[in-house]
Amino acid sequence: MHQRSEFLIYSKLVGAVFFWGGAFVAAKIAVQEFTPLAAAALRFTMAFLVLAPILAWKEGRKALVKVRDWPLLVAAALSGIFFYNLFFFQGLKLTSPVNGSLIVAACPAVTVAFSRLLLKEKISLRQIGGLLISLLGVAIIVSRGSFQVLSGLEFNRGDLILLGGVISWSLYTNVGRLTSRYWSALLTTTYACGLGGLLFLVLAMPQLIRMDWWAVSLSSLLSVVFLAVFASAIGFVFWYEGVGRIGAGRAAAFQNLVPLFSAVLSFFIFGDRIAVYHLVGAGTILFGVYLANGSFRRETVPAPHSSPSAKTVGYHPVKRL
Repeated sequence: MHQRSEFLIYSKLVGAVFFWGGAFVAAKIAVQEFTPLAAAALRFTMAFLVLAPILAWKEGRKALVKVRDWPLLVAAALSGIFFYNLFFFQGLKLTSPVNGSLIVAACPAVTVAFSRLLLKEKISLRQIGGLLISLLGVAIIVSRGSFQVLSGLEFNRGDLILLGGVISWSLYTNVGRLTSRYWSALLTTTYACGLGGLLFLVLAMPQLIRMDWWAVSLSSLLSVVFLAVFASAIGFVFWYEGVGRIGAGRAAAFQNLVPLFSAVLSFFIFGDRIAVYHLVGAGTILFGVYLANGSFRRETVPAPHSSPSAKTVGYHPVKRL
C-alpha cells in the first residue's frame, strides 16, 4: 500500500477515536440538560441531516439503495447506533465508571474475535499481544494506577448490559467490513445514522416535546452539535473508511485510544489533573496500538469496491448501484 495512503488511513482512524474521546466530554455537558434518549435522538438525526446532502451531492442516484439490499445497512443502524447507545447509557446508570470503562475497553478484543469467526480475518500473535497491552494501558488509566481499585471491583447487572453494548459495537465494526465491499463509508454511515436517529426520535419524542427549549444553554446545544457533526458524521465515516481498508481486527486496537484522548481533553476543558498514571497508561496504549498494527505494510487489503464479486459470510454480494 502506498505510504501516503497508509498515513491517511491511520490519520482517519486516530481522528475518529479522538472525536469519540471528545464525545465523552461533550456528553458530560449535554446530559446536564438533555436526557440520554433526547441527546441521542438529536445527535443522530442532526448527523443524518449533515450527511444526507453530502451523500446526494457526491453519489447522486447511486445513493439510492434498493430495499432488497438493506439488511447490512439495517444491521449497522441497529448494532452501532441504536442498541450500542441504549446499552451504554442504561448500563452506566447501574454500574460504576471504572467498571464501565473496563468493560467498554473489551471492545477491541471482542471485535477481533468476531472478525475471526465471522469474516475469517487472519489474527496474528503480535496483534493479540498488542490488544492485550493496550487493554492494560486502559486499566492503568481507569484504575488510576491502583491495583486495589481493580481488586475491589464488584460486577452487577449494569455490567451485563454494558457487555451487550460491547457486543453491539463489535458487530457494527465487522458489519462495516462487509458494507465496504459494496458501498462507500459515507453511504453506510448516512443510512445508519438516519435509521438509528429515527428509532431514537420515536422513543424520545415525548421528552423532546416537553422540553423548555428557551432554557437550554448554549454550551449544551454546542455539545450536541459536536456529538452530531464530529463524533457521528465525521467520526463514523472515518472509522468505516479505516475498517474497510485495513480490516476490523487491525482497526479495533485504535479504540483503546478513546480514554486517553478523553483524559487529555478533560484536562484542557474541565481542568482535570493529568497524573503519572495517565502518562504510563498512555505510553502503554500507544505501544499496544503500534504493536497490533506494526505489520500493516506487509499485508494490504483491497480498497473499497475493488472486488465486487467477493463473497461474504452470511450475505450475497450486492450489485453496485
